Amino acid sequence: MAAILTKKDYLESLSHKLLKHNESCNELSIILSEEQELIIQNNSEGLLTILERKQTLITKIESDQIKINFIIEENLLLELSTKSVLRFFKNFSKKDPVLANKAQSLWAIFIERSQIVKQKNLVNGHLLNKQNAKNQLLISLLRGQKPAASLYGENGKSARPSYSAHLGQA
Repeated sequence: MAAILTKKDYLESLSHKLLKHNESCNELSIILSEEQELIIQNNSEGLLTILERKQTLITKIESDQIKINFIIEENLLLELSTKSVLRFFKNFSKKDPVLANKAQSLWAIFIERSQIVKQKNLVNGHLLNKQNAKNQLLISLLRGQKPAASLYGENGKSARPSYSAHLGQA
């Protein structure tokens, strides 16, 4: 006969999953910092190595996220929102304040770390785009091609001479 799990059991499971997820986010944050250094150094070999570690960890984090969402939505029957989850923790604290406070703490860390990792990944993406543009420019110059002219100058006006400027000239 299968045991019937209580909300306390699910909250303990959620706390465990959040703890593991937070550890993974810490690890990913470190990897993203290393990645940023490699981008700045233009170290493509190092980037290839770190990308494997990053992808493996992102896959694990995504899997953990699915499990966390399942516990929240299917087992605790909550809307997947911070407001809803925090309300549940507050109500559950009347039954088991220690577990509710632990889960609430882990949830807050989960939200914070997820945002930090997301921001670091965005910054690294911007850095990679800048590095790629710089590399493309260098390749063009090495091939003897002139870099593409900008459509607009620094003052925001057209950088290309207009056709009307040449009218009347022979």
